[in-house]
Amino acid sequence: MPNEEEVLNFSQKIESFAKTSNLGLLESIIAYCEKHEIELETISGLISQNLKSKLREEAEELNLLPKANTLPL
Repeated sequence: MPNEEEVLNFSQKIESFAKTSNLGLLESIIAYCEKHEIELETISGLISQNLKSKLREEAEELNLLPKANTLPL
């Protein structure tokens, strides 16, 4: 099980990779893992809660997940 520092480090690398490569987060995770020869199945513990939230938002925007119900402000 990865420690908190490893989780934070991985999430920062993915977000940085996404910005520099002009890809979405999901595509960035896949490209990063392919580039560094990391099995996708092994990274589930490395994704932080913050990154999971951003991935969910992206997936909802791309209609890959149903949109979460939000209360109007």
